[in-house]
Amino acid sequence: MNHPPLAHTLTSLPPSLPPSLPPSFRNYIHYRDEVFCAAGRIIAAMETVAGPEGFKALHIRRGDLQFKEVKIPAEEIIENTKDILKEGETIYIATDEKDAAYLDVLRARFDVYFLSDFHERVGLGKLNQNYMGMVEQIVCSRSQVFIGTWFSTFTGYITRMRGYNGFDYRSNWYHYNLRKDSFQTEYGSRDPWYVREWPEGWVDID
Repeated sequence: MNHPPLAHTLTSLPPSLPPSLPPSFRNYIHYRDEVFCAAGRIIAAMETVAGPEGFKALHIRRGDLQFKEVKIPAEEIIENTKDILKEGETIYIATDEKDAAYLDVLRARFDVYFLSDFHERVGLGKLNQNYMGMVEQIVCSRSQVFIGTWFSTFTGYITRMRGYNGFDYRSNWYHYNLRKDSFQTEYGSRDPWYVREWPEGWVDID
């Protein structure tokens, strides 16, 4: 096994790793219990709303992301994912986008929920506000289907946690059309390692 088991987290590791490292990374390096508890309350609420089919999740990284090609309009995200996300579906969206007009495009298409919708409902005000991004990652990691942002390490750790949780790696997609089906077409890690997480980091590591 090459160094990709930790690639999206630590990209400058030696070319060989002891086999005990990937499961140790999973078992001992993780978020605090209070973060998981808060996320669990949101997940339960989302599953109640979505019903037996479960909810889907979308991570849209905007902000200061240096890879401008993946910062695309909401209309383009809808077009690129129309075969994955159906109109009216229940979707949790994790995003740093603040433009209400951008988010309204998504609201018009889907039954969408954001972290702000749960702030009072699950008592997020009592939690350290620096943990909010971690809460969102855990919520996305429990969706039936996840669509993330190519290049984003925030998306990357979501896909890793989904693997730890037993989700098929092919339940992950990207809203950037050129890399949309990377998880469906590329299993083995390749250079450059930093673009995404690789299933070698969680499949058959025990």
